[in-house]
Amino acid sequence: AMGPWGVGGAAGYEKRMAVQAEAWTIFMAKASKKEALSYSDVPWPKVLLGGDLAMEAIMLPPQLVYDETAKKKLVREALRRWHPDKFQQRFEALLSPADRDRVMEQVKVVSQALTALV
Repeated sequence: AMGPWGVGGAAGYEKRMAVQAEAWTIFMAKASKKEALSYSDVPWPKVLLGGDLAMEAIMLPPQLVYDETAKKKLVREALRRWHPDKFQQRFEALLSPADRDRVMEQVKVVSQALTALV
């Protein structure tokens, strides 16, 4: 069994979470400078074989996987981050028109995966 982490186990997951957190920092910095954002700028969760989109999106530290309180808190944070309306409010004006629909479609996919965890 690979557990909830997919290929590479908890160690691989932890590395991806660090990369994901860094990618969000870069994305938010671009947004705060009002730079144009494309589909590839969005720090999409990377799902590996056997992995789970919601687990990738909540960036749950492996040591907290059985801590329901911590998990709930991170799910709520991720839902705020990926909520289509909130995402649209925060970033739509900066999204390149060519990518806007595709970005919002994918945001919905992530949001729905997270909602399933609630």
